[in-house]
Amino acid sequence: MAIKKKIEKGDRKKLTIGVSSEPFPSAKGKFKVQDEEDTVWTFDYKVSDNTLVISGDWYKFFQSNGVKVGHSIAIDDNYTARKCFAEYKIEVTKGG
Repeated sequence: MAIKKKIEKGDRKKLTIGVSSEPFPSAKGKFKVQDEEDTVWTFDYKVSDNTLVISGDWYKFFQSNGVKVGHSIAIDDNYTARKCFAEYKIEVTKGG
């Protein structure tokens, strides 16, 4: 999985991403992500009408990492730490 998105105004409390066939096993669930500070966050997700909505720890992550409108996020496989911490990693690019 590789998800990239430029943060928009409505993404503060929940992250909404248009998808066609992302590799999520069901219409809803949870997954763990590890940020650049090695903090692990549990995100809830729901897929409906070709839209992926991420919530759960998203708002806490958003605040803790100083994410702002115009920044970009990338969620990708966390191959190096998968067995220890989280199956995905998340990175924030400030300024887009």
